[in-house]
Amino acid sequence: MLDFAEDFLDCDCESNPYCGHPERKFMRYLLDLRAQGLGPDAIVDVMGDEYLVTAYPGDVLSFLDGSVRTLEAMEDLANVEGDREMEQRVSERKRNLL
Repeated sequence: MLDFAEDFLDCDCESNPYCGHPERKFMRYLLDLRAQGLGPDAIVDVMGDEYLVTAYPGDVLSFLDGSVRTLEAMEDLANVEGDREMEQRVSERKRNLL
């Protein structure tokens, strides 16, 4: 539990842990595991091994699906705005999650 707190709850914000940084750090952690090529079952296993966190593969899959949908919306908005650089960056990140 101490490792989890140090990795995700360690923040200097005045409103810690309610500042939103712990959630963002945890989401980044999950997305990084997916970018490494791990599937939902493997991500659950890694979380359990590293932090003794219990999760369901379906919950991880749902989170990843929502992340891809958000990136698709960002990609569409960048396209509408004509921001090709942003569109390419978002597209690359989306490919890393698929």
